[in-house]
Amino acid sequence: MVTRNFSSAQAEQALSHLPIPDVLRGRAYAKQDRISGIEWSTPTVLRGVCRGSGRNRYRCTVTLVVQGGQVADTFGSCSCPVATDCKHCAALILAAVDDDDVPAWRALLEEISADAPATTEIERIRPVGLEVATRRDPQGALVLTLRPLVRQPTGVWTPHLPWAVALEGSGDGYEPAGFDGISAIAAIFAPGGTHRVRGTGPRLPAGLELSLAPAAFWKVLGSAVTAGMPLLASGEAATVELTDGFDIVLRLAPHEDGAHLIADLTRDGLPVTDDDVVILGDPATGAAVLAGDVLRLGPLARVTPLETRLLTGDPFDVPTADYTDFLTALPRLTAHRTVELPDRGLAPPEISAPFPLLLIEMEDYGSRTRWRAGYRVDGVLRHFDPAVPERQVGFRDLDGEQQMWRRARPELELFCSGNTRWKQALAALLRAEARHRRPFAQRTPMAAFDLLNVLELRPAAQVAAQVPTTDLLIPLGLDLPDTAILCGEMVNRLTAPGLVQVEITGPQREFREAENTQLHFGTTGAFEWLDLTVTVKADDAEVPLADVIDALARDADWLVLPDGTYFSLQTPELTLLKELLDEARAMGDLDGAKIAADHPNATMWEELLSLGVVDSQLADWHGRVQRLAAARPPEPVQTPPQLQAALRGYQRDGLAWLSFLWDNGLGGILADDMGLGKTVQTLALVTRIAAQNPQVRFLVVAPTSVIGNWAAETARFAPSLQVATVTSTEKRAGVPLAEQIGTANIVITSYTLLRIDYDAFARVDWDGAVFDEAQFLKNRNSKTHQAARRLAAPFKLAITGTPMENNVMELWALVSIVSPGLYRDPRKFREHFAAPIESGAEPERLDILRRRLKPIMLRRTKTQVADDLPPKQESVVHIDLDTKHRKIYDVFLARERQKLLGLLDNWEENRIQILQALTRMRQLSLHPGLVDQEHQSLSSTKIDYLAQHLPQLIAEGHSALVFSSFTGFLQLIADALTGLKIPFSYLDGSMPAAQRQAQIDRFTSGGQNGTKIFLISLKAGGFGLNLTAADYCFVADPWWNPAAEAQAVDRAHRIGQERPVTVYRLVSTGTIEEKVVALQDRKRALFDALIDDGEQFSGKLTADDVRRLVTDTDT
Repeated sequence: MVTRNFSSAQAEQALSHLPIPDVLRGRAYAKQDRISGIEWSTPTVLRGVCRGSGRNRYRCTVTLVVQGGQVADTFGSCSCPVATDCKHCAALILAAVDDDDVPAWRALLEEISADAPATTEIERIRPVGLEVATRRDPQGALVLTLRPLVRQPTGVWTPHLPWAVALEGSGDGYEPAGFDGISAIAAIFAPGGTHRVRGTGPRLPAGLELSLAPAAFWKVLGSAVTAGMPLLASGEAATVELTDGFDIVLRLAPHEDGAHLIADLTRDGLPVTDDDVVILGDPATGAAVLAGDVLRLGPLARVTPLETRLLTGDPFDVPTADYTDFLTALPRLTAHRTVELPDRGLAPPEISAPFPLLLIEMEDYGSRTRWRAGYRVDGVLRHFDPAVPERQVGFRDLDGEQQMWRRARPELELFCSGNTRWKQALAALLRAEARHRRPFAQRTPMAAFDLLNVLELRPAAQVAAQVPTTDLLIPLGLDLPDTAILCGEMVNRLTAPGLVQVEITGPQREFREAENTQLHFGTTGAFEWLDLTVTVKADDAEVPLADVIDALARDADWLVLPDGTYFSLQTPELTLLKELLDEARAMGDLDGAKIAADHPNATMWEELLSLGVVDSQLADWHGRVQRLAAARPPEPVQTPPQLQAALRGYQRDGLAWLSFLWDNGLGGILADDMGLGKTVQTLALVTRIAAQNPQVRFLVVAPTSVIGNWAAETARFAPSLQVATVTSTEKRAGVPLAEQIGTANIVITSYTLLRIDYDAFARVDWDGAVFDEAQFLKNRNSKTHQAARRLAAPFKLAITGTPMENNVMELWALVSIVSPGLYRDPRKFREHFAAPIESGAEPERLDILRRRLKPIMLRRTKTQVADDLPPKQESVVHIDLDTKHRKIYDVFLARERQKLLGLLDNWEENRIQILQALTRMRQLSLHPGLVDQEHQSLSSTKIDYLAQHLPQLIAEGHSALVFSSFTGFLQLIADALTGLKIPFSYLDGSMPAAQRQAQIDRFTSGGQNGTKIFLISLKAGGFGLNLTAADYCFVADPWWNPAAEAQAVDRAHRIGQERPVTVYRLVSTGTIEEKVVALQDRKRALFDALIDDGEQFSGKLTADDVRRLVTDTDT
C-alpha cells in the first residue's frame, strides 16, 4: 500500500470530472461516513468500500490521470449498478482527503496556481426566452432556477416548453432562434452533456438550479442573449442582467494572531458589497448578485474549489509563523491573482530563477543521482522533484522550470548517454507503463512498447535525443564505475556551460583516470603445458585478470581500483583479449590457465600474445606460435629435381606451404579451384620427402573413378615414385594388403575400400595420408569419415575445391581429420562458430574462423592466380569403369575383337561392319546402356565424375561446356543434371535455328534465368559458336581428329575470353578410348577418316591401324 497526502484541492479537481448530481450525492455520503477500507494501491489509484442502501456494500476504484501536477481526468469504477463515475466513487474521493496538516491558505494557493478546465465549444448557439426565478431556502439563502418560457399571443409568458421537448423535439411551431437556444442550454444541463444520446437518461426538472451550472453554460447563455434571447425575471428580481463577468481579489487583513486571507468578488474592478451574492457552480463557474430588484449574472474565470469556499465561507488563517513561507510564495500567487496587502511592510524574499540541480548521494559501492529543480531563497538552497510539481510551496515557477529543463536538454542528454544505468532504468519504467491500460505518463501502452523496442536497438545517445525530457530526469542508482566517470569527468562537463549545478553528499572519494594501461603475459609452466598468466597494469597498479574478465563479462565500460583509479575496458586490446579468452575456453583450448605447448591453434595464441608484453619465459613459445601462424617455411623450398613438371609460381607457393605443414607435423586442407593442379602440388611434396626418405609411404584415398588418373599422373610427373593401386578388398584379392603394396611410395585406393577394409589399411605404417575430393568426408557421422579420422598417419592432407558445401560443420569434419587437436569437440565448434555464422547472428565469427584456419588451409581461385595461368590448360583425366561396367565391356571386347580380326582379312568388303563395331565400343566406353537397353539403369563413372565436379564449379562461379559426339550420352548427362536440380543449356544438330539460338542466349545472358552448364554435340558445336562465358571444357569422349576437337574447345577459348580456359579430356581406363589416345597424331587422323565418308576411309585407314585399336599391342 502506498502512503500519500491527498488534499481537498486535489479532491475537488478529481470531482470536477464526475457528473454534478453524483458529486452532490457523494458529498452527502461522505458526511455520513459511509466509506471504509481506504487505501492507495499506487500514487494515483484509490480503493475503498462504500455502504449503500440497506446492507449493500460496493467496492470502488478511482484512477486519477495526473498531468503537470493537476488531476487532468478521473475514472471511477464501482460494483454498484451504475458501474462507473457514481456517487460512491465521489464519496470515496472526498473521504480520502487528508488536509489535517495543510493550512487552508496553502491549499488555496495550490488551487490558484492551477488553470481551470477548458470551456466547451458550442457549435450552434441560438437564443430563446429564459426565465431566471429567485426564491429563498429555509435558511434565507437565495436560490436561482431556470426554465424556458413561451410567449402566448396575449403577450403572457407561460411555461409551455418543457426542457425535454427543447432537448429532443424538432422545434416545429416555435421561433427557431429561441428554440435552438433553449435546446443548447438543455443539452448543457442534461446528463451526459452535449454528448448525450437522444432518448436516453433521466428527464430534466422543470426548474434547473443555476447553482449547478457548468462552466460551459455561461458561454452558451451569452451567445443566446447576444442573439436576442430575452432574460425574464421572477420572484424578488424585476429584471435580469447578464454581465461580462466577475473577478476575485485576494486580500490579506491583519489580526492579532496573524492575518486573514479573504476573497472579494469584484465587477469592473469594484468590490461587490451587496448582501445577496450567490456563487454558482461546483466548483464556482459564475456568480449572481441581487441588488434591489435587479439580478446581475455573470461568469467567474478560473475559480478553484477552495476559492469558492473562501468566497462563500469564513476567511483562511495565515498564522504569523507562516508569514515567511507565504511571502516566499507571494510572487507566484500574484502571477495569477490580484493580491492586496496591508499597509505595513511585508517584503517578499529574494528568489532566484529555477536552475537544474544534480544531487549525487555517495555510497560505498556507487551512488544515487536525482535531478531537482533548484532555487535559492535569500541565498538558501531549496530544491524540488520535477516529477512531483506540487504547489504547496507557492514560489515554485513551474512554467519557468519547464523552460529551464528545455534549456538544459543538452546536459541531460550528455548525462544519460554517459552512464550505463539510464537505459536500464528507462526500460523498467517503460515495461511498467506498458502493463497499464491508462499509464501515468503521457504515453499509451503501445507507445511504451514501441519505445522499448527502440531502446533495445539503439545506443543511449540516440535514445536520449528522442525521448521526452521527463524520461531524462528519472533517478538512477549508479555502480562504482559509473560513479567514478560521473565524478571524475562528467561533472566538469555538465557544469562547464554554467547552467547545471551539482551537490555531492555522503562519503567523499577522489577519482582519477589511469594514464597508461598495458597487458603483460607470462608463464610458470614448462614442457607440455604452460600456465599462462595475464596481468593488466594501470599506471603502477596491477589488476588481476579475473577482475578484468568479470567486468568485461558484465559489459562494463570501466573498472575502478580501490584507490579511485579507473580505466576504460572498451579498448581494442581488452575487447580482443576477452574475445580470444572466451574462444579459447569455448573450444576447450584453455584449461583454467593451462595451455598445451603444442596446441595447433597458432593464430589465436599469436593474436593474444601480440596484445601486450611477453616475458622472457614465454618468449620461445611465442616465437614458435609466430612461425606456425605465418604458415610459411623460413627459407624458400626448391622444387625437387625428380619432379617431371615445371611448377608455376602459385604451385611453388603451394609446395612451400605443404612442406611447412610436413616439417611442423601439421595436417592441412588444399582447397584450390579445380584445374589449378592440386594433384601435381601434392606429388611435388611426396617427391621432396622421398628424396630424403626413399622408404616413405603415402596412402592416397580418392573416388573410384579417379584412381586410374592418380596412377597416371604419378607416373607422368613423379616417375621416381613407386605406385600401387588397391582396387579390391584383401579378401577378394586373396593376398594380404602389405604384399599387394610392397615397397610402393604411393598407394592409391578408394573411399569404399578404406571403409570396408579399414583394419587392413590400419595395420600399415603410413607416413602420410592424402584424401582427394575430400568432400566425400563431409558427413562426420559416416563410417568413411570415421575411418579417415581413425587412420593413424602423422600427416594428413585433404584435397578439395569445396571444403564446405552446405554448412560450416562440413568444414569441421575435414579439420577434425587433418588437424584433430585444433577443434576437438564438434558441439563446442557448432555453438561458437557454426550456429552464429549460419544464423547471421554474429557474422564476424566467420572472419575469426578464417584466421584460425589460415595456417592449415590454402585456397586460391583461378581469378587470384590468373597471371600465373596460361590462356589454356589441357589435361587428360583417366577414369576407371566400375565393376559391372568393366565386366560388360570386357565381355563385349573379347567377342568383338575376334570378330573384327576376322573381318580385317577382307577389308574392302567389311569396312562398314568394322565401323559399326568400333562405334559400339566407343559408346560402351561411355555407358553400357548406349549399346544395350537392358543396361540403361547402370551407372557411368564419367557421369559420376561430371555430377561431382560441375556443382563444385558452379559454386565457385565458373561456367562449363560439356562435349560428346553421342547425343544419347548427352541426354544421360542431362538426366543426371536434372536430378541434381542444375539448369543447363543443350544443343545438338537436330535443333532448328531458333531453338538453337535460344539455348545459346540462355547460356550467355547470365542472370537469374541463365545457365552455367552447356551440353553440346561435338559436330553441332564445332562451328559458328562464341561461348566465351565458359572457362571450363569437358570432352566426354575423345574426338579422334585433334583439329575437330580443337575447334569445339575454341568455342570457349577464343577472342574475347578474359579468363584462362581449362580443358579436361575424360578417358575411360582400359578401353578403346585409351588405346586411341595413345596412338600417334597420324593414327588419330587416320581413325577420323574411318568415321568419315567412304572415299576418305578407303584411302586413309589400313587394316593394320584398326588391328592396333582392338589388340594389346601398338606395334
